[in-house]
Amino acid sequence: MSPSQGLSTPTFSRAATLLLEMLDLRSQKFLVCFTVCQSEFSKEAVHDLRVASRRLLTLLEIIESLFLGMKGRKLRRELKRQLDCLDELMDTQVQIAFVEQKLAQGRGVAAFIKYLLHQQAGLQKQVEHTIRAVSIAKQARSLADIRQTAESGLQIPDMRIRLIGAADRLYENVLNRFARIDPGQTETIHRTRIAFKSFRYAVEIIHPLLARYPAQLLKAMNDYQGLMGDIQDMEVMQNMLDAFSKAQPGVDISSPLAVVEEYHRLKVTAYLSKKDSLHMFWRLSPRQPYPWSRVRPPIESAPVKGIV
Repeated sequence: MSPSQGLSTPTFSRAATLLLEMLDLRSQKFLVCFTVCQSEFSKEAVHDLRVASRRLLTLLEIIESLFLGMKGRKLRRELKRQLDCLDELMDTQVQIAFVEQKLAQGRGVAAFIKYLLHQQAGLQKQVEHTIRAVSIAKQARSLADIRQTAESGLQIPDMRIRLIGAADRLYENVLNRFARIDPGQTETIHRTRIAFKSFRYAVEIIHPLLARYPAQLLKAMNDYQGLMGDIQDMEVMQNMLDAFSKAQPGVDISSPLAVVEEYHRLKVTAYLSKKDSLHMFWRLSPRQPYPWSRVRPPIESAPVKGIV
């Protein structure tokens, strides 16, 4: 797929051109990351493929809501299935790094690391089988078909308004979950994080269409998502310690468990202290002004590169 394919057509609006360019970029990034992961299952390769897949999924969902109907659903189901097989492996890789850095001196840690490494080896075999069974050429053809369909339908009216409306709907979903956050039920924070991630990836696509959009908000959204992700990481660690304790009841893990519980408490406190920062990222409704058009956001300027 060529990023310039079809972009010289004079009837394409700026929003339509942006959408095609982003589809090209995200498709290419996904295909590259998938190819790397088929030959290498490092923590970095798995992480990069997961992020590229989620960004592409968000874009495909937006395109489908505009004019593709059912056309992209089969590919989206395949991408989600592939993501599911990566999640547990990535969780295990993240937890091994955390244990080695933060829990290395605790009682029972050596046995726990051995357990995690064994789990990682088994999961890696499963992922290798699943990923290597996928035809990347077939997925590239599916993406090319979607691009062709998208290009042929880009002359629908009010493309810019429609794209911004997609972000409005995603943010509304975030607000609905945000309103249900209960600090005593951290699953409510996790559900908010999942919705926020889709919203954030959508804003990455459309922010050039917004007047005076502060680019540093992209990094701020990444940081905000990270606060919620830190809580989830600690809960995954707690679950892994619980599974290890059941598998090897004779090993004393009280020391690392106490450390993880304290980290979890601190991560929840850290998020709750900045929870209401959510409201600086978007307008409360389509009839409301954007927050950056009312007050300059109190964020230090920072480079956007490296956002995940």
